[in-house]
Amino acid sequence: MTTPAPPRNILVIQLGDIGDVVVASPTFRAFRETFPDARVTVLVRKGYGSLIAGDPHLFEVLEVTKTRSKLLEASENFRLAGRLRRARYDLVFDLRTGDRGAILAFLSRAPVKVAFGGDGAFW
Repeated sequence: MTTPAPPRNILVIQLGDIGDVVVASPTFRAFRETFPDARVTVLVRKGYGSLIAGDPHLFEVLEVTKTRSKLLEASENFRLAGRLRRARYDLVFDLRTGDRGAILAFLSRAPVKVAFGGDGAFW
């Protein structure tokens, strides 16, 4: 039995509020320490990226707009999904329990995805 190769391109989704983003910082460090050759990218809500932009464990910080319009959110999700697919993540890990992060994880087409749907069902 062959051991799978460690991920080299990781996306961590943290679409929570400001405190959730700050508290997630040890998670970013843990991914980087566990997979030292991997690029770790984090997806946060717009406006929160500057909080973690200088984190030395991160390769990139992406931001997504929070909107009350389901139509605008769907449109942005599909544009973002294209960007995530082009990045070819090996592992996507959603730190929240909402549908948006789980859907983006699914749409990324990463071979390994860890996410929970809004109803707590594992995707």
